[in-house]
Amino acid sequence: MTRVLTLNLQHGVLGGTGTVATAEEITDALAPLRTDTPDVLALQEVDRGQRRSHGLDQAAVVAGALGLPHVRFAAALGGELGRTRKPRRAPVRSGNHPGPAYGVAIASRYPVVASFVRPLPGLAALPRRLRGSPRLAAADEPRVLLAAVLATPVEPLSVACTHLSTFPPLAIAQLRQVLASVATLGRPAVVCGDLNLQPPPVRALTRRWHRAEALTFPVVRPDRQIDHLLLDPGGAPGTLTAVRSLPLGISDHRGLAAELRL
Repeated sequence: MTRVLTLNLQHGVLGGTGTVATAEEITDALAPLRTDTPDVLALQEVDRGQRRSHGLDQAAVVAGALGLPHVRFAAALGGELGRTRKPRRAPVRSGNHPGPAYGVAIASRYPVVASFVRPLPGLAALPRRLRGSPRLAAADEPRVLLAAVLATPVEPLSVACTHLSTFPPLAIAQLRQVLASVATLGRPAVVCGDLNLQPPPVRALTRRWHRAEALTFPVVRPDRQIDHLLLDPGGAPGTLTAVRSLPLGISDHRGLAAELRL
């Protein structure tokens, strides 16, 4: 059994305050997880070296708080960011942008055998309705896929983490590419992240996958699921059990947790 958790960290904003957490506050917010610590953690909207979040390597802080020694980070945006993110793509061939960055991360109890980062397709401008008329707005921020193969005690486990577009047709296209990329890795495989899609289109694209389904957004009185945890067990009779939606006092999303049984 492997415990998996996905969480959109919202660059460490404390729930309901608009204040970005210090390292100590992040550790305190994660306290409910210490009695049932995940073995694998997928994080989205993660800052590294950003002034707005106290210069922290947030993935390292979270991993340290939960005792997860193996961490991979993939930058989607590079450079100093303010409250409004600038849609400037980071060099993501290796996912290791020098200096301040923002992106996704995987933290694991198990060693990382291999990992890769892949940029996902985007649009130069997204359609938005302004006063009832369709208009083109600013470009969506760049999106990336981070994938890793983990050496669990039982067998290798492929894990992918991503944060998809807020424009559903583009998010669907991105999810198709994520699934195709993950298909090149070994099975079993887990896809985690803030997909910005509710369950029906995700079910349509993942018919042979197992899905953890629970309301995850907003953190208080959630009324929808946009965060997902998907399992392709391959030929094994795997499943996801003990699915939970967890308010953690940090972020505007709940964490989504499940136990992977193969």
